[in-house]
Amino acid sequence: MSNKSLRLPGRALKYSVLIAIACIALLPFYWMFITSLKELEQALSVPPQWLPNPAKWSNYALLFEKQ
Repeated sequence: MSNKSLRLPGRALKYSVLIAIACIALLPFYWMFITSLKELEQALSVPPQWLPNPAKWSNYALLFEKQ
């Protein structure tokens, strides 16, 4: 085997680990954003809902009206 063919699996593994770490690091931001689009009952439900149904964009309008 040549040196290049040995580097490819190592590089693929390195990037796979980096992508996995990035996904774990971004998960809380995804959760905050998705939760901001939920109604209160959906946000507090057990088990949690990963996608709001329906997305309630009016939560942002309400936020700026109360300030």
